[in-house]
Amino acid sequence: MTNNAILYSSAELPENTRFDVWRETFAKEMAGFDMRHCDVRPFYTKASFRALGAVSLATNLSTAMLFDRNQQNIAHDGLDGFALPLCVNGKLEISQGKTRMLLHQDRAALVDFGQPLNGELAPAAPGDHQFQMSLCLPRSEFLCRVPKAESLLMRPFENREVLTLLVNYLRMLDLQELGRDIDLNRLVGEHVLDIVAFLCGSCSQDDHGSIGVRAARKAAVTDYIEKHFRQPGLSVADIATALKISKRYLYALLNENNESVTQILNRLRLECAARMLTSPIYRQLSITDIALHSGFNDVSYFYRQFRRRFGETPNDFRSRTQATPSKSIDKPR
Repeated sequence: MTNNAILYSSAELPENTRFDVWRETFAKEMAGFDMRHCDVRPFYTKASFRALGAVSLATNLSTAMLFDRNQQNIAHDGLDGFALPLCVNGKLEISQGKTRMLLHQDRAALVDFGQPLNGELAPAAPGDHQFQMSLCLPRSEFLCRVPKAESLLMRPFENREVLTLLVNYLRMLDLQELGRDIDLNRLVGEHVLDIVAFLCGSCSQDDHGSIGVRAARKAAVTDYIEKHFRQPGLSVADIATALKISKRYLYALLNENNESVTQILNRLRLECAARMLTSPIYRQLSITDIALHSGFNDVSYFYRQFRRRFGETPNDFRSRTQATPSKSIDKPR
Protein backbone atom coordinates (compact mmCIF):
# COMPACT_ATOMS: atom_id res chain seq x y z
CA MET A 1 0.00 0.00 0.00
CA THR A 2 1.30 3.45 -0.91
CA ASN A 3 -0.47 6.47 0.55
CA ASN A 4 -4.17 6.03 -0.29
CA ALA A 5 -3.52 3.40 -2.99
CA ILE A 6 -3.65 -0.37 -2.63
CA LEU A 7 -1.41 -1.98 -5.24
CA TYR A 8 -1.45 -5.58 -6.46
CA SER A 9 1.06 -7.23 -8.78
CA SER A 10 0.96 -10.88 -9.78
CA ALA A 11 4.76 -10.87 -9.86
CA GLU A 12 4.77 -10.56 -6.07
CA LEU A 13 2.61 -13.66 -5.56
CA PRO A 14 3.68 -17.34 -5.43
CA GLU A 15 3.68 -18.69 -8.97
CA ASN A 16 1.68 -21.85 -8.26
CA THR A 17 -1.16 -19.99 -6.49
CA ARG A 18 -0.80 -16.62 -8.22
CA PHE A 19 -4.21 -16.39 -9.88
CA ASP A 20 -6.16 -17.94 -7.00
CA VAL A 21 -4.69 -15.51 -4.46
CA TRP A 22 -5.32 -12.52 -6.70
CA ARG A 23 -8.88 -13.62 -7.49
CA GLU A 24 -9.81 -13.97 -3.82
CA THR A 25 -8.01 -10.90 -2.44
CA PHE A 26 -8.26 -8.22 -5.11
CA ALA A 27 -10.89 -9.35 -7.63
CA LYS A 28 -13.55 -10.42 -5.12
CA GLU A 29 -12.79 -8.28 -2.09
CA MET A 30 -11.66 -5.03 -3.73
CA ALA A 31 -13.25 -5.05 -7.19
CA GLY A 32 -16.39 -7.10 -6.46
CA PHE A 33 -16.03 -9.62 -9.29
CA ASP A 34 -15.49 -13.32 -9.86
CA MET A 35 -12.71 -13.73 -12.42
CA ARG A 36 -11.53 -16.54 -14.69
CA HIS A 37 -8.26 -16.47 -16.61
CA CYS A 38 -8.74 -17.27 -20.32
CA ASP A 39 -5.38 -16.41 -21.88
CA VAL A 40 -2.96 -18.98 -23.33
CA ARG A 41 -0.15 -17.11 -21.59
CA PRO A 42 0.57 -17.30 -17.86
CA PHE A 43 -1.62 -15.06 -15.74
CA TYR A 44 -0.34 -11.51 -15.28
CA THR A 45 -1.86 -8.45 -13.70
CA LYS A 46 -0.85 -5.17 -12.18
CA ALA A 47 -3.77 -3.49 -10.44
CA SER A 48 -4.49 -0.64 -8.07
CA PHE A 49 -7.38 0.64 -6.00
CA ARG A 50 -7.82 4.19 -4.69
CA ALA A 51 -10.55 5.65 -2.52
CA LEU A 52 -11.32 9.25 -3.49
CA GLY A 53 -13.97 10.20 -0.98
CA ALA A 54 -17.20 8.52 -2.09
CA VAL A 55 -15.64 7.65 -5.46
CA SER A 56 -13.24 4.77 -6.04
CA LEU A 57 -10.75 4.34 -8.87
CA ALA A 58 -9.42 0.94 -9.91
CA THR A 59 -6.87 0.27 -12.64
CA ASN A 60 -5.99 -3.10 -14.12
CA LEU A 61 -3.34 -4.17 -16.65
CA SER A 62 -3.67 -7.86 -17.39
CA THR A 63 -3.80 -10.84 -19.69
CA ALA A 64 -7.24 -11.91 -20.98
CA MET A 65 -9.92 -12.72 -18.39
CA LEU A 66 -13.62 -13.37 -18.02
CA PHE A 67 -15.47 -11.54 -15.25
CA ASP A 68 -18.83 -11.89 -13.55
CA ARG A 69 -20.57 -9.73 -10.95
CA ASN A 70 -23.44 -11.75 -9.55
CA GLN A 71 -25.98 -11.31 -6.77
CA GLN A 72 -23.60 -12.86 -4.26
CA ASN A 73 -20.91 -10.29 -5.08
CA ILE A 74 -23.46 -7.47 -4.85
CA ALA A 75 -24.75 -8.68 -1.49
CA HIS A 76 -21.18 -9.07 -0.20
CA ASP A 77 -19.95 -5.54 -0.94
CA GLY A 78 -23.29 -3.74 -0.81
CA LEU A 79 -22.33 -1.41 -3.67
CA ASP A 80 -25.33 -0.30 -5.71
CA GLY A 81 -24.00 2.79 -7.46
CA PHE A 82 -22.91 3.31 -11.03
CA ALA A 83 -19.64 2.15 -12.54
CA LEU A 84 -17.79 3.71 -15.43
CA PRO A 85 -15.41 1.20 -17.05
CA LEU A 86 -12.96 2.92 -19.39
CA CYS A 87 -11.03 0.75 -21.83
CA VAL A 88 -7.63 2.39 -22.34
CA ASN A 89 -6.02 -0.41 -24.33
CA GLY A 90 -7.41 -3.62 -25.79
CA LYS A 91 -11.12 -4.39 -25.70
CA LEU A 92 -13.77 -4.80 -23.04
CA GLU A 93 -17.03 -6.67 -23.61
CA ILE A 94 -19.85 -6.21 -21.09
CA SER A 95 -23.32 -7.77 -20.89
CA GLN A 96 -25.99 -6.51 -18.48
CA GLY A 97 -29.61 -7.57 -18.68
CA LYS A 98 -30.43 -8.01 -22.35
CA THR A 99 -27.81 -5.53 -23.54
CA ARG A 100 -24.30 -6.28 -24.73
CA MET A 101 -21.65 -3.73 -25.66
CA LEU A 102 -18.05 -3.80 -26.81
CA LEU A 103 -15.65 -1.05 -25.79
CA HIS A 104 -12.43 -0.53 -27.70
CA GLN A 105 -9.51 1.77 -26.94
CA ASP A 106 -10.42 5.00 -25.13
CA ARG A 107 -14.14 4.21 -24.94
CA ALA A 108 -16.29 4.19 -21.82
CA ALA A 109 -19.87 3.67 -20.69
CA LEU A 110 -22.00 3.70 -17.57
CA VAL A 111 -23.18 0.43 -16.05
CA ASP A 112 -25.38 -0.28 -13.04
CA PHE A 113 -23.06 -1.69 -10.39
CA GLY A 114 -26.02 -2.78 -8.29
CA GLN A 115 -27.19 -5.24 -10.96
CA PRO A 116 -25.52 -8.43 -12.27
CA LEU A 117 -23.20 -8.11 -15.23
CA ASN A 118 -20.52 -10.16 -16.94
CA GLY A 119 -18.06 -9.97 -19.78
CA GLU A 120 -14.53 -10.34 -21.04
CA LEU A 121 -11.45 -8.18 -21.17
CA ALA A 122 -8.87 -8.98 -23.83
CA PRO A 123 -5.70 -7.49 -25.34
CA ALA A 124 -5.91 -5.89 -28.78
CA ALA A 125 -3.18 -8.17 -30.16
CA PRO A 126 -1.23 -11.29 -29.12
CA GLY A 127 1.49 -10.39 -26.66
CA ASP A 128 -0.27 -7.21 -25.50
CA HIS A 129 -2.13 -6.59 -22.27
CA GLN A 130 -5.56 -5.12 -21.71
CA PHE A 131 -5.62 -1.95 -19.61
CA GLN A 132 -8.67 -0.36 -18.11
CA MET A 133 -9.62 2.20 -15.51
CA SER A 134 -12.88 1.82 -13.63
CA LEU A 135 -14.74 4.33 -11.51
CA CYS A 136 -17.33 3.39 -8.91
CA LEU A 137 -19.74 6.33 -8.48
CA PRO A 138 -22.21 6.78 -5.57
CA ARG A 139 -25.74 6.59 -6.93
CA SER A 140 -27.40 9.44 -5.02
CA GLU A 141 -24.57 11.94 -5.53
CA PHE A 142 -24.26 11.11 -9.21
CA LEU A 143 -28.01 11.33 -9.84
CA CYS A 144 -27.96 14.82 -8.34
CA ARG A 145 -25.49 15.80 -11.05
CA VAL A 146 -26.94 13.64 -13.84
CA PRO A 147 -30.67 12.98 -13.24
CA LYS A 148 -30.88 11.11 -16.57
CA ALA A 149 -28.02 8.74 -15.69
CA GLU A 150 -30.15 5.58 -15.79
CA SER A 151 -31.15 6.34 -19.38
CA LEU A 152 -27.46 6.36 -20.36
CA LEU A 153 -26.65 2.85 -19.10
CA MET A 154 -24.81 0.51 -21.49
CA ARG A 155 -24.46 3.20 -24.16
CA PRO A 156 -20.83 3.96 -25.08
CA PHE A 157 -20.00 7.65 -24.91
CA GLU A 158 -19.09 9.27 -28.21
CA ASN A 159 -17.41 12.47 -27.00
CA ARG A 160 -13.76 11.57 -27.57
CA GLU A 161 -12.56 14.98 -26.41
CA VAL A 162 -14.09 14.67 -22.95
CA LEU A 163 -13.06 11.02 -22.73
CA THR A 164 -9.47 12.09 -23.37
CA LEU A 165 -9.83 14.76 -20.69
CA LEU A 166 -11.08 12.13 -18.24
CA VAL A 167 -8.38 9.59 -19.13
CA ASN A 168 -5.61 12.16 -18.73
CA TYR A 169 -6.98 13.32 -15.38
CA LEU A 170 -7.27 9.74 -14.09
CA ARG A 171 -3.75 8.96 -15.31
CA MET A 172 -2.50 11.99 -13.43
CA LEU A 173 -4.27 10.78 -10.28
CA ASP A 174 -2.79 7.33 -10.76
CA LEU A 175 0.71 8.83 -10.77
CA GLN A 176 0.20 11.36 -7.98
CA GLU A 177 1.00 10.71 -4.34
CA LEU A 178 -2.18 12.16 -2.86
CA GLY A 179 -1.46 10.90 0.64
CA ARG A 180 -4.19 10.06 3.13
CA ASP A 181 -5.61 13.54 3.58
CA ILE A 182 -9.34 12.83 3.79
CA ASP A 183 -10.41 16.29 2.66
CA LEU A 184 -8.03 16.28 -0.32
CA ASN A 185 -9.18 12.86 -1.51
CA ARG A 186 -12.82 13.86 -1.10
CA LEU A 187 -12.18 17.00 -3.17
CA VAL A 188 -10.53 14.95 -5.93
CA GLY A 189 -13.50 12.58 -5.89
CA GLU A 190 -15.83 15.56 -6.36
CA HIS A 191 -13.71 16.66 -9.32
CA VAL A 192 -14.05 13.20 -10.88
CA LEU A 193 -17.84 13.30 -10.45
CA ASP A 194 -17.90 16.70 -12.17
CA ILE A 195 -15.91 15.42 -15.14
CA VAL A 196 -18.10 12.34 -15.57
CA ALA A 197 -21.17 14.59 -15.38
CA PHE A 198 -19.55 16.70 -18.10
CA LEU A 199 -19.09 13.52 -20.15
CA CYS A 200 -22.78 12.77 -19.70
CA GLY A 201 -23.66 16.16 -21.17
CA SER A 202 -24.78 17.82 -17.96
CA CYS A 203 -22.69 20.98 -18.40
CA SER A 204 -21.52 23.16 -21.25
CA GLN A 205 -18.12 23.23 -22.93
CA ASP A 206 -16.96 26.31 -21.01
CA ASP A 207 -18.72 25.55 -17.73
CA HIS A 208 -17.02 27.81 -15.20
CA GLY A 209 -19.09 26.43 -12.34
CA SER A 210 -17.79 22.87 -12.59
CA ILE A 211 -14.72 22.75 -10.38
CA GLY A 212 -13.74 19.24 -11.43
CA VAL A 213 -13.88 20.05 -15.13
CA ARG A 214 -11.78 23.17 -14.57
CA ALA A 215 -9.21 21.17 -12.59
CA ALA A 216 -8.96 18.62 -15.40
CA ARG A 217 -8.76 21.39 -18.00
CA LYS A 218 -5.91 23.08 -16.13
CA ALA A 219 -4.09 19.76 -15.86
CA ALA A 220 -4.55 19.24 -19.61
CA VAL A 221 -3.23 22.74 -20.38
CA THR A 222 -0.19 22.19 -18.17
CA ASP A 223 0.49 18.80 -19.73
CA TYR A 224 0.17 20.15 -23.28
CA ILE A 225 2.51 23.09 -22.67
CA GLU A 226 5.08 20.88 -20.93
CA LYS A 227 5.09 18.55 -23.95
CA HIS A 228 5.20 21.27 -26.63
CA PHE A 229 7.11 24.20 -25.10
CA ARG A 230 10.06 23.63 -27.45
CA GLN A 231 7.81 24.39 -30.41
CA PRO A 232 8.85 27.92 -31.58
CA GLY A 233 6.01 30.41 -31.73
CA LEU A 234 3.61 28.30 -29.65
CA SER A 235 0.68 30.62 -28.94
CA VAL A 236 -2.51 30.83 -26.94
CA ALA A 237 -4.45 30.14 -30.15
CA ASP A 238 -2.39 27.00 -30.83
CA ILE A 239 -2.98 25.65 -27.32
CA ALA A 240 -6.70 26.47 -27.33
CA THR A 241 -7.16 24.85 -30.74
CA ALA A 242 -5.28 21.71 -29.71
CA LEU A 243 -7.35 21.33 -26.54
CA LYS A 244 -10.61 22.36 -28.27
CA ILE A 245 -11.39 25.17 -25.85
CA SER A 246 -11.88 28.89 -26.45
CA LYS A 247 -9.05 31.37 -25.94
CA ARG A 248 -11.24 33.16 -23.40
CA TYR A 249 -11.60 29.97 -21.37
CA LEU A 250 -7.85 29.31 -21.60
CA TYR A 251 -7.09 32.80 -20.31
CA ALA A 252 -9.53 32.25 -17.44
CA LEU A 253 -7.84 28.99 -16.47
CA LEU A 254 -4.36 30.50 -16.52
CA ASN A 255 -5.45 33.57 -14.57
CA GLU A 256 -6.30 31.30 -11.65
CA ASN A 257 -2.58 30.50 -11.34
CA ASN A 258 -1.44 34.08 -12.01
CA GLU A 259 0.88 32.93 -14.79
CA SER A 260 0.45 33.77 -18.48
CA VAL A 261 1.29 31.50 -21.41
CA THR A 262 4.37 33.61 -22.11
CA GLN A 263 5.55 33.30 -18.51
CA ILE A 264 5.02 29.52 -18.50
CA LEU A 265 6.83 29.07 -21.81
CA ASN A 266 9.75 31.26 -20.73
CA ARG A 267 10.06 29.34 -17.47
CA LEU A 268 10.06 25.92 -19.14
CA ARG A 269 12.37 27.00 -21.95
CA LEU A 270 14.86 28.65 -19.60
CA GLU A 271 14.89 25.57 -17.34
CA CYS A 272 15.53 23.38 -20.39
CA ALA A 273 18.35 25.67 -21.58
CA ALA A 274 19.90 25.72 -18.11
CA ARG A 275 19.93 21.92 -17.96
CA MET A 276 21.64 21.75 -21.34
CA LEU A 277 24.19 24.43 -20.44
CA THR A 278 25.01 22.57 -17.24
CA SER A 279 25.47 19.18 -18.89
CA PRO A 280 28.79 18.21 -20.52
CA ILE A 281 26.75 16.13 -22.98
CA TYR A 282 25.79 19.31 -24.84
CA ARG A 283 29.16 21.04 -24.58
CA GLN A 284 29.60 20.93 -28.36
CA LEU A 285 26.39 22.89 -28.94
CA SER A 286 26.56 26.66 -29.26
CA ILE A 287 24.45 28.99 -27.14
CA THR A 288 22.34 29.71 -30.22
CA ASP A 289 21.74 25.98 -30.82
CA ILE A 290 20.66 25.52 -27.20
CA ALA A 291 18.35 28.53 -27.35
CA LEU A 292 16.68 27.21 -30.51
CA HIS A 293 16.43 23.67 -29.12
CA SER A 294 14.73 25.04 -26.00
CA GLY A 295 12.03 26.79 -28.04
CA PHE A 296 13.37 30.33 -28.39
CA ASN A 297 13.36 31.71 -31.92
CA ASP A 298 14.95 35.04 -30.95
CA VAL A 299 18.46 34.65 -29.51
CA SER A 300 18.64 38.22 -28.23
CA TYR A 301 15.37 37.72 -26.36
CA PHE A 302 16.75 34.46 -24.94
CA TYR A 303 19.86 36.26 -23.63
CA ARG A 304 17.74 38.95 -21.95
CA GLN A 305 15.36 36.46 -20.33
CA PHE A 306 18.19 34.19 -19.22
CA ARG A 307 20.07 37.02 -17.53
CA ARG A 308 16.88 38.22 -15.83
CA ARG A 309 16.16 34.72 -14.51
CA PHE A 310 19.66 33.55 -13.52
CA GLY A 311 21.53 36.81 -13.01
CA GLU A 312 24.26 36.06 -15.54
CA THR A 313 24.74 35.42 -19.25
CA PRO A 314 24.33 31.92 -20.70
CA ASN A 315 28.10 31.84 -21.42
CA ASP A 316 29.02 32.71 -17.83
CA PHE A 317 26.43 30.25 -16.50
CA ARG A 318 27.86 27.45 -18.64
CA SER A 319 31.47 28.22 -17.64
CA ARG A 320 30.63 28.35 -13.95
CA THR A 321 28.42 25.26 -13.76
CA GLN A 322 30.59 23.02 -15.96
CA ALA A 323 33.65 23.95 -13.92
CA THR A 324 31.91 22.45 -10.88
CA PRO A 325 31.24 18.66 -10.94
CA SER A 326 27.52 18.03 -10.88
CA LYS A 327 25.79 15.20 -9.08
CA SER A 328 23.28 14.21 -11.73
CA ILE A 329 22.11 15.91 -14.89
CA ASP A 330 18.84 14.87 -16.48
CA LYS A 331 18.55 14.97 -20.22
CA PRO A 332 16.21 17.84 -21.17
CA ARG A 333 12.62 16.90 -21.79
